[in-house]
Amino acid sequence: MSSTRKLSTHLSLAEKIITWAAENGVSEDPYIREVTEALLTRKRWPKFAVLNPFELLPHPSPAGSAGLKRISFFITLLRNVLVFVPVALTWSAVSHATTAFSIYVSRNTGSVANFLEFWQNGFHILSREWVISYIATLDFLLISIVIALTIVVSFLDRRISHMENIQLAKADTDRTELGLAIVDFFFDKRTLTPLVMNQSMAQSVNRLTYSTESLAKSTKNLQDVTKAVLKSIKSRP
Repeated sequence: MSSTRKLSTHLSLAEKIITWAAENGVSEDPYIREVTEALLTRKRWPKFAVLNPFELLPHPSPAGSAGLKRISFFITLLRNVLVFVPVALTWSAVSHATTAFSIYVSRNTGSVANFLEFWQNGFHILSREWVISYIATLDFLLISIVIALTIVVSFLDRRISHMENIQLAKADTDRTELGLAIVDFFFDKRTLTPLVMNQSMAQSVNRLTYSTESLAKSTKNLQDVTKAVLKSIKSRP
């Protein structure tokens, strides 16, 4: 019965480690592989009994926000590109307007129209999509999109940070619980040395002290109950 319980205990711990590693993407970690193999094969237990799992267990990275991070990256990239589009569009419009104005001046030597007036009206030489009012409207729309994307990126980054904080807190809790389970299992599997004997003796003394205190409390409770029963019997007519 004891052998069956031991077998189920070490297999249960191995399954717990494998599940935790798979959930956190650290199955290929050397410590995870070796401690799992040791548990499954029931070999090298004294070796792992002296190793500190809290130092060797990997620290998993939060993966739940990977999708949001990709979205945030592409939106940031798009925003950074769009920042320069209004400038490029404006200078392209200036180039088209300058070229068209030169043609207009060569055809109308006596005209008193200035460049800004020409850029606004076009005078059937400059295409409507290059006039200043149209370009200004496009620049305004593009800048508005950049502002909106900046707000979206800020929101996503804050959301990602919040999710990662929650995931890291849970990951740390799960890692600590797994480390404690490993320590508890391997505690009495260490090679027998004076230090191990002293620690085992101290643990036994603590357990004996706790048992003694529990027994004393139970005895006192029993005495109180006995006194109450005797008093009840004596008080009967």
